[in-house]
Amino acid sequence: MDYDKTKYKVWTWKNPMMLYWIISLLLFGIQYSYGQERGNKINTIIDSLRIIETQKWTLKIKIEPLKCEATEEDSLKLIEIENVLTDQEIRKRIIQAFNKVLTDNEINYLYNFTTSSVFHKVFNSSLINNSLINQFKDINSKLDSIARNYEKKMKIFQSLNRYP
Repeated sequence: MDYDKTKYKVWTWKNPMMLYWIISLLLFGIQYSYGQERGNKINTIIDSLRIIETQKWTLKIKIEPLKCEATEEDSLKLIEIENVLTDQEIRKRIIQAFNKVLTDNEINYLYNFTTSSVFHKVFNSSLINNSLINQFKDINSKLDSIARNYEKKMKIFQSLNRYP
C-alpha cells in the first residue's frame, strides 16, 4: 500500500513501542483470564460439592453443645463467632484453603469431574439411587418380612406383660 511518508508515520509490529503494547495486552489477557478461570472453577467446585453447607453443619455441631455449657463471656464469644460465619466468609476461607493446597492441574481435574455427567448421575440425580433400590429389592423384601415378624412378636409380648 502506498502512502505519503511525509504526512503519516506508520508503525509496524517490529517497532519497539508496538511490541511493548502487543506483549502487554497479551500478558494482561492471559493473567486476567487465568485468575478468573481458576476462581470460577473453585467456586463451581465449592457449589457442586456443597462445601459451604458441609462446613456450616460441622461448625454447628461444634457450637450448639457449647451454647448449653457456655458462661457469659463464652456465650458472647459464641455469638461473635456465629456472626462472623457468613456464607461469604466461609467461601473466602475455603477458597484460601484450595489455593494453598491444590495445584492448577488438581483444580482442573476436580472441576472437570464436578461438571461431568458422571458426577451429576452419581450425586445429583435419583438414577443411581433408584437403580440401587431395584438391585436390592429381594434383600429389602426379606428384611421387611423379618421386621414385620419382630413387630408381631413384640406386640404379643407387650400384651402379655399388661396382665400380671
